[in-house]
Amino acid sequence: MLSAAKRRCQGLHLTLEAALPSPSILFIGSPVPLRLFVQRRETADGAPAKIQSLSLTISIRTETAVTAGSHKNTWVTVRELVRVPVVELPFGADVPEALTEISNGPWKDTPLADLTPSFTTCTIHHQHSLLVTAEFDYGHGKAVDV
Repeated sequence: MLSAAKRRCQGLHLTLEAALPSPSILFIGSPVPLRLFVQRRETADGAPAKIQSLSLTISIRTETAVTAGSHKNTWVTVRELVRVPVVELPFGADVPEALTEISNGPWKDTPLADLTPSFTTCTIHHQHSLLVTAEFDYGHGKAVDV
């Protein structure tokens, strides 16, 4: 089942949930075990939202903070792992508003790039996080970022 390592983001008519197994430890050279779920909600008039497609980017965000006395500098970099221009959503107009998993086909075999492991010392904090960016098309020509 889903672990505590999940994050939910809600848009106007849709919820996107990203989940990793617990503990959420990623290994270099291994695929990222990311699971994504979408949930369509009703519009104001009670009709199901018409969400046509989704573009998706999965990246690694690295933050390094160095502290020396009262001075602290932080550097942030983002390295893209995979970009999927169009993902077919797993529901049609007649599917209820349930949490539905998106097929991981586009990213299931993408290995994690070579990274320095996360660590913390008395002066340096170096940490990686998974960044999922999604853009939904509601069918009216305007995309919505999540």
